[in-house]
Amino acid sequence: MDASSPDESFQSFLKRCCKESRSDPEHRRAEERALAYVIDFNAADPERVGVHWLVQGMRAEKKIEGDRTFRSANGYEDLLRIFRQELAQTDVHIQTETVVDSVEWTQGRVEITCHRASEPHKLSTGRVLVTLPLAVLQTAVEAKGAVRFTPELPREKLEALKKLEMGKVMRVTLRFRHRFWDTISAPGNGRKTLSELGFLFSENEWFPTWWTTMPNKLPIITGWAPSAVPSGYRARVAISLSTNVCGRSLRCSILDQSKLRNCWTPPTFMIGRAIRFLAGLIVTARSARMVRSRLWRLR
Repeated sequence: MDASSPDESFQSFLKRCCKESRSDPEHRRAEERALAYVIDFNAADPERVGVHWLVQGMRAEKKIEGDRTFRSANGYEDLLRIFRQELAQTDVHIQTETVVDSVEWTQGRVEITCHRASEPHKLSTGRVLVTLPLAVLQTAVEAKGAVRFTPELPREKLEALKKLEMGKVMRVTLRFRHRFWDTISAPGNGRKTLSELGFLFSENEWFPTWWTTMPNKLPIITGWAPSAVPSGYRARVAISLSTNVCGRSLRCSILDQSKLRNCWTPPTFMIGRAIRFLAGLIVTARSARMVRSRLWRLR
């Protein structure tokens, strides 16, 4: 892939450069692995994601040791605790479990309509800093989770939103009573077990990628359903399918209540994984600032 040539979708690139794959089984397998990388790892639609973005992403990964995995030892709670402490020092009040429905702006005044559970609330201020996720900003006004802006966002910002896309993904975390895979023999080597298992690739259409908490040996496995996951996929269905796929991959039944402790799926408004640049987007210094910024001050 060449970032200096005209941009195109990844699928278009494959069709142009991998014509041999139609007759050569080795080339066909390479093409399938490339597609799996873009769909499963990047959670991107190969028909829409741009080659330039993929190239730039891979270059950036090399600079920051992107092949290594880093985790907070105690989870993101540590980071949230720091935020709370700093905000408390500046007399900032945090309202959790509060869903914003609309933002109405007039010169020198902003009114926010929101609700907690089924109880409506209104907040007024002189200005508001909007840091909503891209997928929420792109959600149709009538859809669940959307935020209505009055007046609507400026045209240049709406145009910038059209040039970006969130990768669709469903993540399921399975927590077990114990690390039962520590005693499962590794494929092709009966002397070793899966006790050092970091990643597991199932070659399943819905949940192809799994990972553990290594090097921390916790009884947790996380499943990853990329862009192929159907819209409106219900959490109950996702959990049932994921446990089935994980069990087949580990050659055991994890539906056994002595193993499976509980499951977790993302909440309603956690939409998407990461921002994707669509094919054909010309990124200049000015347009990059406009497109990448999601922090808008309404005066």
